[in-house]
Amino acid sequence: MSVNIISLIFTLLAGAVFALAAVFVMIIAMNGYSESDAAYGLAAFAILALAIVLVTSGLASFSTGGLIRRGYKPWLAVPIASGIFSVLGFIFIVIAAFLGVAVAEIVRINF
Repeated sequence: MSVNIISLIFTLLAGAVFALAAVFVMIIAMNGYSESDAAYGLAAFAILALAIVLVTSGLASFSTGGLIRRGYKPWLAVPIASGIFSVLGFIFIVIAAFLGVAVAEIVRINF
């Protein structure tokens, strides 16, 4: 059980670092937007990033248990599961950042 928690924490930390980096990139990308328009984009990104980080961390924890049940050693199961789901989380966070900027652009144009 502690191996699952270690995998969850590793993936959670990696996702948090990716999300924080994406926020800084979004702030630079939305330079020139009014604060009220950019706030909608950042809020949309925050909701998506939180969901992505929590889901990928949970899946990494769950898959670590599955790998151990299949006979993998814990020292090998944790990096495999954490690495795979950290990469997936990174991909989805990049997509969420683009969606956040798109939401800010839609708000800027239409409202």
